[in-house]
Amino acid sequence: MKTKKFLITILVMSVIIAGIGFVSFASSEIKTMIFYDKNHEKPVEYVKPEFGINENGETYGSIMDIAFEDYPDLAFVCGDNDIYGYCKTIELYGERPQSPEEAIRMQEEREKSGETMRPRVIKVYEKDGVTAIDTFTMGPAVIGEIKSPK
Repeated sequence: MKTKKFLITILVMSVIIAGIGFVSFASSEIKTMIFYDKNHEKPVEYVKPEFGINENGETYGSIMDIAFEDYPDLAFVCGDNDIYGYCKTIELYGERPQSPEEAIRMQEEREKSGETMRPRVIKVYEKDGVTAIDTFTMGPAVIGEIKSPK
């Protein structure tokens, strides 16, 4: 019985500590991003990625482990039919708000219109950003698996 009480106490304390840590992290201003090596053992310096550039002057590449402000114009994805290509980043994430107030206003507008509750289908392109080759569906109603390039 004592063991059970002890385990419950540890569990409750862990939840409280995690909650306090999350609240303090969420309320603090983030000034830098910290990335870890592939084994998650030590911090490594973040290096701004270099992307390919297509004939239209758009950058293309993966958005994995990249700061949002460094995303390419075309983000590498696996489409609905397992075809690899690129989605326009602006279509994936939309316009970036310029202030916290604008972010709240934009979110409220999306919720009011029902946009946040339905899947969105976005075109997948060749790296030229013009030739459509598939679609990419994202939204709360879509559950899938993470796929890696073949």
